[in-house]
Formats: sequence, structure tokens, C-alpha cells
Amino acid sequence: MKTADNEKLLPGEKTARLIIEWYGKAAGAVLIAAMLIIVVDVAGRALFAQPIVGCAEIVIYMMVCLATMGLGWCALNEKHIEVEVLTNRFPPRVQKVLKQINYLFVMGVSLLIAFQAAAQAMVERELHIASTLRHIPSYPFYLVAAISYVLLFLTVAMLFFKSVFGEAKK
Repeated sequence: MKTADNEKLLPGEKTARLIIEWYGKAAGAVLIAAMLIIVVDVAGRALFAQPIVGCAEIVIYMMVCLATMGLGWCALNEKHIEVEVLTNRFPPRVQKVLKQINYLFVMGVSLLIAFQAAAQAMVERELHIASTLRHIPSYPFYLVAAISYVLLFLTVAMLFFKSVFGEAKK
């Protein structure tokens, strides 16, 4: 966990950081697994003329997990891409206010996406929607996305409150 020794933690922040760190590491494991599946598929096709049936379906579902599971971790470790061409020209106080506005915007959008992903998961589950070749149900991947966006919301909420109450480093 990346926290300064003298940085005061918000209530529940230590637990939230542990969960977000674990979820980010799980995203890395999904990436490694996807790469291994692709290597085995290509090798099987080239050497034995036996590719993995539904490899693209499996990897696509894994990419959904990978793309969403790392969001909270990136925010927690401040690894998101920032375009500072315009904001760097403002005084530090204005930059801080703009960052807080951005936090609020991200919080709102992430909650909206989380609720929509959860709702879509329920629809997909009720309709028994699954992949074509492997018949993998799609709803768990919507739930992974929903959980990921809830974790992003929690991460950005922590950053927002630290920024507002002056506990953030910057």
C-alpha cells in the first residue's frame, strides 16, 4: 500500500486500500492467464492443428475483467493518464479545485456505470445469455464490471475527501 507514514487515514481506508490492491493484483493475474491461453491456442494451432475452441470468447471475457478491475488500483496509485496542458497554467489553488471537480465527476459516472452494469447483469442472467461456442454465461462479467466501478467510486471518494480536508500530499 502506498501511504506516507505521517499521512492520516480516513475511517475504513486501510481496508479499502487492501481490497483495491488485491483487486488490482487480480487484474494482473487475469492478464497473465489471457496471455497463456493465447500462447497455448497459437501453439496448438501451429503444432497440432488443434486450437482452443472458443479461445476468442474466453479472452474477450477476460479482457472485460482486465479493463475494469484495474481502474480503482490506477486511481489509488495515481497512475491514470492526466492531460495537464491547460491545468498546469493555472495557480495551484485553481488546479486543486479543478481536481476536486474531476473527482466529483468521476464519482458520479462510476456509480452510474456500476448501477447500469449490475442491472444488465440481472437481465443477462434472467435471459440466460451466454457465449456462442463455450456457452459461458455473460452476467458474471457484468458483475465484475459493476464491482470494479464501485471500487473506483470508493477510491475516488477517498481521494476527494483527502483533497477537500487538506490531507492529500499534493
